Amino acid sequence: LLEANLTPALVTTQREFRASLDEHFSVVGTVMIMIALASAFVGAITLVATVSLGVLERGREIGVIRAIGAAPRAVIAIFLVEGGAVAFLSTALSIAGGIFFARFLNGMAERQLLRVAVPLYVSRSGIAVLSCGVLLVILAVWLAVSRILRLSVRDALAYE
Repeated sequence: LLEANLTPALVTTQREFRASLDEHFSVVGTVMIMIALASAFVGAITLVATVSLGVLERGREIGVIRAIGAAPRAVIAIFLVEGGAVAFLSTALSIAGGIFFARFLNGMAERQLLRVAVPLYVSRSGIAVLSCGVLLVILAVWLAVSRILRLSVRDALAYE
């Protein structure tokens, strides 16, 4: 370049270029983590509200179950199994959907942006957040059923 009287305006090393790329991807990764956490939070609130309201709407059913002689523990167990199944299936669908979309986005990044393979990592902290969501659903179901069980059988049968 110097022999052709072309002076370079900027010289960067491969290490500087890599550091710049790492910084840009770090920002994108942080934003994606924040979006994922917000989605998980909204999903957990929605699931807890749906399952809790479903239990409360079935107050009469709880009254009938108690009227035929079921112990409070049996009633709680019935609804905890149901709520746990809903939470578990929601978690499984969330994980499957997340892996599907992550592979799709990684494939796009590989083909159109980076032209190198992008590994897919399953986040342990993400799995922990989803597990906490399952526990929240089970806790919400337990609280809702316990609230209805405090009513007398007559009041539970008249519950609206």
